Amino acid sequence: MNQENLIKPAIQFNDVKGSALSGLKVRNSPQFHVTLTNCDSVQIVGITIQAPESSPNTDGIDTFQSTNIVIKDSTIGTGDDCVGIGDGSSNININDITCGPGHGIRRLTL
Repeated sequence: MNQENLIKPAIQFNDVKGSALSGLKVRNSPQFHVTLTNCDSVQIVGITIQAPESSPNTDGIDTFQSTNIVIKDSTIGTGDDCVGIGDGSSNININDITCGPGHGIRRLTL
């Protein structure tokens, strides 16, 4: 895949281990809002993500090749997936999420 064709998220975590993200508000990213790639033992708690229902490719939180991720007590409203679980991700725990507008939680295949 050509580098300029890659989706560029508003916030991207790469190779993060044993960290937490809390109390953040992200609005109207032109594409993905938050991505986690090659991360382990990350907690995302009490965040708010907002984008218009009509905005395409504005996933809320996506994980790729990540393990032991907790997403909880958050509100996610986007024009695409609220949470996407990508290839190679495992042990992703999602609790007490308000999702909408958006397509919910789904397994991503790229």
